Amino acid sequence: MKAPVDEGSLVVNLPDGLLKRVKAEAARSNRSESSLVADVLNAWFDDEVHEAVMEGVREADAGRLLDFDNVDQELREQVASRRAARAR
Repeated sequence: MKAPVDEGSLVVNLPDGLLKRVKAEAARSNRSESSLVADVLNAWFDDEVHEAVMEGVREADAGRLLDFDNVDQELREQVASRRAARAR
């Protein structure tokens, strides 16, 4: 039996375009909008994801930018590495 989960409510006003994207993704993945948004927020606040984004912002602010090909290659390598680690 699952333990009860403490939940709260939050009302968020989203721009129409973003709201449509949330609704479409929730429908496509057969999930509730609340579940989808909660997962996105959990991923954002995950230390690794949040820190990686903030590091990128600091790098950009300092004028250290990568071109698309470098970013694309680095992301592909990271995805492959994570998939290999999960497969073990």
